[in-house]
Amino acid sequence: MFCRYHCLQSRRGRDLNGDTLEVLNGHHAERIRLSGIDCPEKGQALDKRAKQAASTLAFGKEVTIQTHGHDKHRRTLGDVLLPDGMNLNQELVKQGW
Repeated sequence: MFCRYHCLQSRRGRDLNGDTLEVLNGHHAERIRLSGIDCPEKGQALDKRAKQAASTLAFGKEVTIQTHGHDKHRRTLGDVLLPDGMNLNQELVKQGW
C-alpha cells in the first residue's frame, strides 16, 4: 500500500533516531520505521549524525510510504519515497547508515 504523508520533526519531545521518522497522517503524527535500516540508537556513537542524515533528506517534504506491516512496537514499517522518486531507505544504506 502507498500513502502520502508530510515529514515532521518529533513533536512529542522524544528524539527519534535515523531509522524512524514521524509523519503527519491527516491530523495526527505517526511513526514510520524504515524497513531494512538499523541506524545507531540514541546514546550510541554517531546517533546524531544518522538522525541528521535522514532529516536532511526528508524533513518538511511530502513523502510516499510503501508499507510492509508493523514492528513489535506497533510502528508502521515501510519504504519512504521522496518527491524526486529517491528511496530514502536505499539512500541511507548508500551513505553507510
